[in-house]
Amino acid sequence: MDKSFHPACYKCEDCGMQLSSKVEGAGCYPLNDHLYCKNCNLKRLRGQK
Repeated sequence: MDKSFHPACYKCEDCGMQLSSKVEGAGCYPLNDHLYCKNCNLKRLRGQK
């Protein structure tokens, strides 16, 4: 991904969770040029939304 984000704008595109490497489960899990938290990434990989 060749995108830059302000820290406050670094959020999951599905649920809006603030993404952070300091919080368990809130890390960034990119998929198809979109940013997701762990749970939303897994849902998308399973075909759910």
